[in-house]
Amino acid sequence: MIEFPSGLPGFPGITRFELAPIPDLLPFHKLRAVDLEGLEFVVVPPGRLFPDYAVRVEGDDALLLGLERPDDALILLLVTVPEPPGLPSANLLGPIVVNPSAGLAAQVVQHGTDYGVSVALRA
Repeated sequence: MIEFPSGLPGFPGITRFELAPIPDLLPFHKLRAVDLEGLEFVVVPPGRLFPDYAVRVEGDDALLLGLERPDDALILLLVTVPEPPGLPSANLLGPIVVNPSAGLAAQVVQHGTDYGVSVALRA
């Protein structure tokens, strides 16, 4: 169980989610709302897809999530999967930052960067 204490933009009041792997598409996962059936997002750690991607979690966001060190965070990118023949893209501007040990998460906008909200996935 992952809780978004501040919710997700556009989904007020929906704060509890679960993370489930997509077996045939690892490292992709589904982030599913616990309290609203049918609300789910595809997410992926940036790792292999965006090896130079760096996220800053500072101030209030770090306090909200209880993060003491950058290594404490799990970073997930929201993925848009369009109808074929469109290509999937990831939101690099607003990653999901999770503190796995506390079960807390937030979408943390990366102000002052050139990251986009719809960046084509790379293999």
